[in-house]
Amino acid sequence: MAARKKTTKKTAEQKQQEEMTLQDLLDSKGFEGATAQSFAMPFLRILQKLSPECDSDDPAYIEGAEAGLILHTITKDLYEEVNVVPLQYRDTYIEWIPREKGGGFVQEHPFPDIRTSEILSTCSKEENKNILPNGNEFKLHSNYFCALEIDDGEWEPVMISMSSSQLKTSRLWLSTMVKMKIEHEGQTYAAKNIRSFQWALGTERLENDKGVWYGWTFDAGDNTLMLPQLAEQQESVRTAIKDNLLTYDRSQQQTGASEMSDSENAL
Repeated sequence: MAARKKTTKKTAEQKQQEEMTLQDLLDSKGFEGATAQSFAMPFLRILQKLSPECDSDDPAYIEGAEAGLILHTITKDLYEEVNVVPLQYRDTYIEWIPREKGGGFVQEHPFPDIRTSEILSTCSKEENKNILPNGNEFKLHSNYFCALEIDDGEWEPVMISMSSSQLKTSRLWLSTMVKMKIEHEGQTYAAKNIRSFQWALGTERLENDKGVWYGWTFDAGDNTLMLPQLAEQQESVRTAIKDNLLTYDRSQQQTGASEMSDSENAL
């Protein structure tokens, strides 16, 4: 009987220690010095028919991946639809090595910018593409720095970059954003902050005489009045962009850039 009591007491002590250890692991420690620019911002990218993630014989293959799904480039999670809040918008021009020459990211340039305009003036037009003297493509990208809802009430910074035929979608999305109105306590306000609304992003099948691919769709959701935590994320991202400290890896987008159908540039 005495032995049984001793065992019970020891088990209780172990349980208490385990609970203390678990709480210590759950407490935020060690990340205090990290800011938005300390982490590599992931991309949300639409998978295409030629995406390596869709090829079961490719090392990059992801089970369940198929054209038209949305890929989180770091976690490799797949989505049919995502809920995001735009935090900041920026245009850039990117120099890409053509697919037939191996593909790949070379350099990104801010826009508008005098130096970028000078580079653009050296380009020739070939099938609606800006081709640099060295043969590389100089492509305009519309970049959305967003908060992605990863769980109920939890948001993660991500990046969505649109180019080619999706520039039309980007312009329409931006135009829709600036016309949004917020209704609050009987008053109507212009939604002047880009993060005023949540948006459901999905994909749609597009095609022309040169091929088939998938592009973005958008639908407005609830306003963000009840999500004050996003204000801090927005300011952190805005500061990082302003100081050129935001970290993101365009190589995550390389397969997306090189695999896109040439039909996009025909639109």
